[in-house]
Amino acid sequence: VALVVPKKYVATSTLMLAARDDQSMSPSTRATLRDRNYMSTHVDLIKSGRVGVQVGKDLKAAQNPGMREAWEKATGGAVPIEDWIAGNLVEKVRVDIPGSNVITIQYSASDPKSATAVANGFAKAYQETVLALRTEPSREAAEWFEGQLRTMRAQLQQSQSKMASYQKAK
Repeated sequence: VALVVPKKYVATSTLMLAARDDQSMSPSTRATLRDRNYMSTHVDLIKSGRVGVQVGKDLKAAQNPGMREAWEKATGGAVPIEDWIAGNLVEKVRVDIPGSNVITIQYSASDPKSATAVANGFAKAYQETVLALRTEPSREAAEWFEGQLRTMRAQLQQSQSKMASYQKAK
């Protein structure tokens, strides 16, 4: 049996979640790691299409030989290749919560290097996605405030020029 069954390698990447909510200063609104919804949200994020697409891009999976042919055969080109690759990766990844603030990401493949690359890729893409989700609202607010500031500066300059011309006239 050992000679007939193809080899399967399982790579594991482990993440530890911090027990604080950086978005809030109040201790009463901090999410606890024992809260299953909090942990489940992070598991869902790891298994999301956004993270899967990022893993595929980071690993340059679309450039692997045979990948385009498999995509064409499976979808007929109806689905973007990045989404198809992400779906395949997410389908094979396994995420476990062993009852603590540690999340374990496992990926199985016939090649140990690719299994390791994908498992670590999910961990890295997850961390980047969490960072982006935390900083995007602040970045968008800063852009909005910048726009408001530009408008107010323009109004101030107009008002100052009107005042200067009025003072010259009087």
